[in-house]
Amino acid sequence: METQPKAKHPVFNGEYEILSSLGEGNTSKVYLCRSMTDKKKYVALKLLREEFLSRDASSIKSVEQEIQILQGLNHSNIVNILGYGSEGHVVKPSGREIKNLVYIILEYVTGGLLFDVCQTMGGMGEDGGRFFLSQMIDVLEYLQSKNVVHRDLKLENILVDDNLHMKVADFGFATFKKIHKLQSYRGTMTYMAPEIKEGKTYDGRQIDIFSTGVILFIIVQGIFPFKEAKKDEYFYSLILNGQLEKYWEKVGGQNLSPEFKDLILRIFSFDGSKRPTLAEIREHPWLQKPFSSKDV
Repeated sequence: METQPKAKHPVFNGEYEILSSLGEGNTSKVYLCRSMTDKKKYVALKLLREEFLSRDASSIKSVEQEIQILQGLNHSNIVNILGYGSEGHVVKPSGREIKNLVYIILEYVTGGLLFDVCQTMGGMGEDGGRFFLSQMIDVLEYLQSKNVVHRDLKLENILVDDNLHMKVADFGFATFKKIHKLQSYRGTMTYMAPEIKEGKTYDGRQIDIFSTGVILFIIVQGIFPFKEAKKDEYFYSLILNGQLEKYWEKVGGQNLSPEFKDLILRIFSFDGSKRPTLAEIREHPWLQKPFSSKDV
């Protein structure tokens, strides 16, 4: 009597082999999976943590909202949703089963996280910044046209393919309701706009632009512009107090172009209403300067 060969990998819903971990956060774990019927098909499987879902009703609501938002989006620079459900089922090689998992299946992007690219390459200079910002503006214009704000833009939530084309991921903090007047404390400290930290009502479009500025600075310069955007934080206070020569000296940015410095400092405005709009960023002399992606 023939025995079935023992599975090497856990199997999800009888369809996918779970090959490896792609990363984890406070709310979920993400795995690389391969189709059992088409060995060339790979997907990213996001499994929501049980402790997150059981925390309160708003946690489940946020997952439902993330799925709803992703289903309504279709853009080449945003990760596609391929499926979702609340009855995920994993069978481990040992035969142990895990049932009733809340999951989202997403397209798998081959290149990895923008965070890892930045760690490997360090600062990519102003042309590198233009290459990424031009893509980012496309994404944000599309999201705003759909009345969606992301609220957690950061290097770890942007994937890049082998050609460094980016895909924005993780819409767990995103919303499409009253985006001009939001109050929830959302985001990641080092990327978060000051009005969120201060507990003010904020415009979601303006805080996405602020976070994009932090990402842009890291891509260009290879370091964070400040630890966090608070009045009493050393680096951010230099910007607020107009000690700009000292600021650029401290972050090693003396040789950055005046156009870049002008744009980034506007984006870092303490008052969200004073930050440039997407249209203004697109028309800014710094982004208008021709560049080649080959230089990145």
